[in-house]
Amino acid sequence: MLRGLMVLLSLALTAAASPASPAPSLRIIRFEDLKPQDARLTTCWDAVGIDAQQRVYVAFSDQSDQHPYDTMIFRYDTRSGQRELLATLRGISEAEGNLLPEETIAKIHVPFEEYAGKFYFSSHDYHTYKGAADLAKRRGGHIYSYDLATEKFEDLSKTDAGGVSVAQQGIIGLTILPKQNALAGFTFPFGDILIHDLKTHRTTFHQGVEEHRQGGKPTRRIFATERGRVFFTYYDTKPSPLYVFDLATGKTEQTAYQFHFGMLYGALPTRDGSKLYLVDLFGNLYAFHTAEERLEELGSLLPPEQIAAGLKVQTCYTLVLSRDEKKLYTFPSRLGKEPALRVYELELATGARRQVADFTAELNGSSKGKKGETNRNGRVTGSGVMDAEGRMYFGYHESGDDGRNGVLLQVTLPSP
Repeated sequence: MLRGLMVLLSLALTAAASPASPAPSLRIIRFEDLKPQDARLTTCWDAVGIDAQQRVYVAFSDQSDQHPYDTMIFRYDTRSGQRELLATLRGISEAEGNLLPEETIAKIHVPFEEYAGKFYFSSHDYHTYKGAADLAKRRGGHIYSYDLATEKFEDLSKTDAGGVSVAQQGIIGLTILPKQNALAGFTFPFGDILIHDLKTHRTTFHQGVEEHRQGGKPTRRIFATERGRVFFTYYDTKPSPLYVFDLATGKTEQTAYQFHFGMLYGALPTRDGSKLYLVDLFGNLYAFHTAEERLEELGSLLPPEQIAAGLKVQTCYTLVLSRDEKKLYTFPSRLGKEPALRVYELELATGARRQVADFTAELNGSSKGKKGETNRNGRVTGSGVMDAEGRMYFGYHESGDDGRNGVLLQVTLPSP
């Protein structure tokens, strides 16, 4: 008995001496001290990327009344902590001789995607479609590149007719076609397809699905296979059919697959390109198998016990794939009627899902809204990225009224 008591005491002392597992942590990285004079740093919509040197790129809208709307691109070095303002979209286009005097370029609504040593991204100018008179005010969408070696930006649309890759529309989706050395774009509000040849820097236009073109509800992420087939959807119907545009034939067809809701985010590929992962606005997860062109449903991001308790995802814009490609992380912005920043984990091999962190209270108090009340309207936006240390980054807008809205969030989870 004495020996047993000694063993139990030894175990208790060892447990007491062992350091507790670190708690999940959230860091808010701000850029307002770097913004141009009179700029108003506001929203981030999907515009996040990371390079091989572990530097995170993020873009925020400049919705200032002092000048035409613009977009600012910042860089954060995850190793040194250095923050930089790299450029604004109006500044890039002006340097390329491709800016109209009062032209607004209000958003980047796509991730920074790397191909052959360059990031590619596009511009989108507005959010709500108010008819033909509203479109007439817009010049159109630009496609840009950023050379990671020379650190030079280029407005690739300067060689397109009229200096834009699509007139009067924005480019709300963009993906790379490596074997075709091309980019595929998706337009707002009509959901048309653009193919930009990276050798000639000329863009061809292909009309979207006629029955959806008046809805103003194109998806936010498109994706492609090596065969040069571009997949997309619209969210004006539930369920939402998946369509494919074939670059070789120039034809669009409806596939046999559909999503619960067609506003998609993510489109995160595995390293071997065999599949990619998506999430829709309501938190339904999917895997797309590229060789088979097959869509697989992975279920809700919520654990079964939370679903049984009646919890529902109202908005989810963000998806992160772990570096070992074994887990997906999601960050819904609203659960039921309440704002949220909970972190959910899906273990892909087993299907197990669990809540691993909750930063809702911390973020709700990070900025004050009108009349000084606590902000409760912040939104996590855009597909996130993960650095070499396993830290995740994504855009967030706090929805305060002090001009200090757009921030980069860094989330660190304990190692398993």
